[in-house]
Amino acid sequence: MKVFAGPWIGEFGWELFHWQGVLRQLHDNGMDITICTSESSFDLYRDFCTDFVQIIPGTETDAWRCNNWKPNITLENVTKKLGAIISPEDICPGEPNPREQKLIKYGHKDDKLISNDIIIHARATNKCNSAERNWPVEKWEQLIDMIPQEFTVGCIGKKDSAYLIDGCDDMLDVDLGFLANFLQKSKLVLGPSSGPIHFASLCGVPHMVWSGYDARRNRWRYEDFWNPFNTKVHFLDCGWNPSVAYIYEELMGLL
Repeated sequence: MKVFAGPWIGEFGWELFHWQGVLRQLHDNGMDITICTSESSFDLYRDFCTDFVQIIPGTETDAWRCNNWKPNITLENVTKKLGAIISPEDICPGEPNPREQKLIKYGHKDDKLISNDIIIHARATNKCNSAERNWPVEKWEQLIDMIPQEFTVGCIGKKDSAYLIDGCDDMLDVDLGFLANFLQKSKLVLGPSSGPIHFASLCGVPHMVWSGYDARRNRWRYEDFWNPFNTKVHFLDCGWNPSVAYIYEELMGLL
């Protein structure tokens, strides 16, 4: 059966644990799947999709759940020969169990690739009125200044939704396939709860993450429900705006 899946315009964390694994399982069940998503997410589907249709995102594309965002793509021509259309609303009205999906570990260790010891996602977005989750850039700068020079640090994420902190290597907007290999060579990924931190879990890379409201549920996701490969995670229930001294102490304890 041929299926057109998408377009996906939701948050990255939900794409990782509520969408791509479901589609991979459907493929293993015999469906021929055409994926419609942004070009930056294509590497999530490369191992199983038959065809790829790129969606050209507008603004706030990560916020369809709270903003009722609609994609600027016409589906008629690309779906008229396919047997079915699966939309995010069909699969993601609730919270599907990742253990009922087929999730794979991303990335491999490339001996020729030079990475950073510490990878940070300095979240910088107000999507869904969530700016309170962003750790202030001044605190990131203080933390980087405190980290011993023997450790190199890189910044990941999207340029329009993450800070590039002084003293860090610029790894913003890199392809997910490259990013997965890059993370594999690092010692630790850290930042407030976000999609890129969840991606570290699917790469099997240790990560340190903190959260504010609903921290108990987030701990459950990071340590259990959204951690299919039992990736090592250090979860901090410290609110969205912990002190620099506290984050530094926890970080150095892990390193």
